[in-house]
Amino acid sequence: MDMATTRTRWNKNLPIKVNVFTWRLRDRLPTRYNLTLRGIDVDLTRCPVCDEGIETSQHLFMECTLASSLWSMVATWWGFADFHKVLRDLIQWGDSVTYNKPIKACFDNSLDSPMPQAVEKHAEKLKKNLKVS
Repeated sequence: MDMATTRTRWNKNLPIKVNVFTWRLRDRLPTRYNLTLRGIDVDLTRCPVCDEGIETSQHLFMECTLASSLWSMVATWWGFADFHKVLRDLIQWGDSVTYNKPIKACFDNSLDSPMPQAVEKHAEKLKKNLKVS
């Protein structure tokens, strides 16, 4: 299944921000790699954050050192021993989730809790450190 050509399926049981994030994961972003596929001349296709891989959605959201660090924090926070590192698995999970209202409310509250803000703060700190070194 080519994620870029797969029709977006909005899950009404998930918060809008989760649906938008899933849409972004489906390789819709103008990553450096996608720009080259569209015929746009890009000097470098490597990730500007870690310089360890080609800038694709998979790399940006899962494989980049910054993303891996953030997912590790989320996995620890949610108590997962092994978090899905494959983009397709996350998308399929998001498409298949159906929650009743109380569980959806818990999920929404977890996204609005201080943890995402802490993850965002950590991401900014990591970015700053990567630019300095």
